[in-house]
Amino acid sequence: MTQYTDTTRPTTLPFTAQAHPEEVFGEYVFEVTADTQVIEPVQGWTLRLWPQARLGDGTLEASTQGGTTLHDLLTELEAQHVRPLGPIHFKKHG
Repeated sequence: MTQYTDTTRPTTLPFTAQAHPEEVFGEYVFEVTADTQVIEPVQGWTLRLWPQARLGDGTLEASTQGGTTLHDLLTELEAQHVRPLGPIHFKKHG
């Protein structure tokens, strides 16, 4: 059950579940809280938001497209009033 962000369109909360979940692709996975109903795309990152979260508003997967850091992502999300909740998990692929 996933809701994807797009590099050109915002993602709206609450998330709407989709029928065909895919495996985790993100390098980083963490729950988020959001004071907004719209999360704008973040340049340099591919994002996927899951509607499931234990305590937050959703779970965010993030994969860098290169040239940006996790700190850059968190700064951009904070500017949108989206904050990590709990630990940020690093997933190594390959």
